[in-house]
Amino acid sequence: MEKILWAELGKLYKANGQFFGKSIFKTHLPVSEKHYAIGLSTNESERFQGFHEENTLFIFDEAPGVAPEFWDAMEGSMTSANAHFLAIGNPTVTHGNFFNAFKSSQYAKISISCLEHPNVIQNKQIIPGAVSREWIESRREEWGDTSALWKARVLGEFAEVGEDTLIHLAWVENANLKPPSVDGERILGVDVARFGDDSTVLAHWRGNHLAEFEVGNDMRTTDVSGLVQHVIRKHGIDKVGVDVIGIGAGVVDELKDAGVAVIEVNSAAKPIERFEETITFNNLRSQMWWQMRTDLEEGNISLMYDEELKEELTTPKYGIDSKGRVCVESKNEIKKRLGRSPDKADAAVYGNAIRCGLLTVDQGLKVVFEI
Repeated sequence: MEKILWAELGKLYKANGQFFGKSIFKTHLPVSEKHYAIGLSTNESERFQGFHEENTLFIFDEAPGVAPEFWDAMEGSMTSANAHFLAIGNPTVTHGNFFNAFKSSQYAKISISCLEHPNVIQNKQIIPGAVSREWIESRREEWGDTSALWKARVLGEFAEVGEDTLIHLAWVENANLKPPSVDGERILGVDVARFGDDSTVLAHWRGNHLAEFEVGNDMRTTDVSGLVQHVIRKHGIDKVGVDVIGIGAGVVDELKDAGVAVIEVNSAAKPIERFEETITFNNLRSQMWWQMRTDLEEGNISLMYDEELKEELTTPKYGIDSKGRVCVESKNEIKKRLGRSPDKADAAVYGNAIRCGLLTVDQGLKVVFEI
């Protein structure tokens, strides 16, 4: 509120201060006793109550992230004949008050595409710091102009979710906003690069929060093993899961020789049999990705903000085979549409499978001894 929104208001005030006659403060712009603007950033909806002047304007910035009780408090204050409300936000969440407002006749709806922005139309910086043609083209190359991210972030439209979409963009956005809960085990999920343009990724989970990545390219198995051991010592990792298919097997062997307890993650293996499971899967990969889907949909986990991760999580599709099993598309199929391998997402999925107890030592996975 102070560093971004009110800072922008301060710039406007300096250019137009003669219209106000008083100084602007950190989150307060007084004009007269009954004419003023205040900025609030709070977890207490009660602070929005009690405003009942004749002329009142409420503004919610980043409105999709504003909790329902604040919308209720605002509506309770809009009792005067000249009360107005403005909600501003990105159309990334396909539920909640902001989304519902776009379906309601009580609101005037305005959608602004990046393609319509003055900076883009005139191809120069009319509004400093805003969108540019270069940014749009980089997003087109990165996301593709048919993706949910392109529709929401560039076109300014709510993205329709296909029936075969595994993970919805809204679930990932919610996980980005969810306060992290870092109590619990520290887990490392490792996806080892198979090809020259792929990346080796270490995904670090702290409790229910995906906290950070370590990324490397053109690494030998000894380099990957050394990096894993460095992260273990640095962060006090409790469990490590490593993709054992392909050259990952060499990394697993070297970690074992170094005395590291390793959970071997074989995506092509049969799914883990769980008593409560009502869905069947074609392999362990599909089961692990479905677990990530479930945890995101139910709000069980929080994610660090990472555009590449967001794109990789929302790209995969799934289907049902002739045996009624859920089949998540392969890494190669995802890579064809994404333009790169979903290495961050895979590493995150491996770590989450260990975090939630899907992959454990008790299920026949090999361990040398505890770290």
